[in-house]
Amino acid sequence: MIRCGGLHWHVQMLGQGPTIVLIHGTGASTHSWRDVAVQLSDEFKVVMFDLPGHGFTTGASRRQMSLTGMSRVVGALINQISEHTHFVIGHSAGAAIACQMVLDNRLQVERLVSINGALKPFDGMAGQLFSPLAKALSGNSLIPRLVSWRAAASDRLTTRLLEDTGSTLDSEAIGYYSRLMQREGHVAGALGMMAQWDLKPLWQRLPALDTPMLFIVGSQDRTVLPRQSSEASRRIPNGTFECLSGLGHLCHEENPTCISDALMHYFHQYSDGLPPGTRCPVDGVNT
Repeated sequence: MIRCGGLHWHVQMLGQGPTIVLIHGTGASTHSWRDVAVQLSDEFKVVMFDLPGHGFTTGASRRQMSLTGMSRVVGALINQISEHTHFVIGHSAGAAIACQMVLDNRLQVERLVSINGALKPFDGMAGQLFSPLAKALSGNSLIPRLVSWRAAASDRLTTRLLEDTGSTLDSEAIGYYSRLMQREGHVAGALGMMAQWDLKPLWQRLPALDTPMLFIVGSQDRTVLPRQSSEASRRIPNGTFECLSGLGHLCHEENPTCISDALMHYFHQYSDGLPPGTRCPVDGVNT
């Protein structure tokens, strides 16, 4: 447990070598990186933490739950922990935080990786309804209590939510999420994050992001459509796109070895002097 920026952070570190930071997405925690982190720790020092309001990290204000607010406090935490961060890997909303930190000069890194990154605002009616609905839910203290009560009563709610991501997880992974959802504070934190989220400014600034970035997507992702990551990769000068067939939004939990291998290959490319921006073939994706 580390205190930084007025928050009490739950942080895990393992391995030795160049520093890799793993940032989870909305509603998850460090548990989602459990297998990938162990495999990466063979060659790297791995740093991961629960985002504000998530898991065991507490003390966040409403302002710190926004994208800019999170990038500020997460950047401060990383700089407090690590003298030099080589790579940052973000899943879903974690990828947005990583991009925001670099664009705001809160963190200097050599490479970025987005795994099913949520970088683009919702289109059409969904975009108009999402934020007001999230604000309404987060403002009702009964909602987190109801969700945690239902999660404690049965795994059915958790299982259905995970299935909707397009991923197939084993009983151990479902159990982790079920226990998280039984924590009223965690549910409130996830809703609060969604209520404060605004991706429009980040999406507009992406072309200014000159740090080389790999976009890993699961072809079966139903949370962030693969074509959105493909579009994001084209907005960045040094974007690389790689699609993994048969995997969903939680691909790093479905097949951690596949993800770890893709990450190792990407990082080794640059250590071997290969040029950035080499595009990987798109496997089964309609972009």
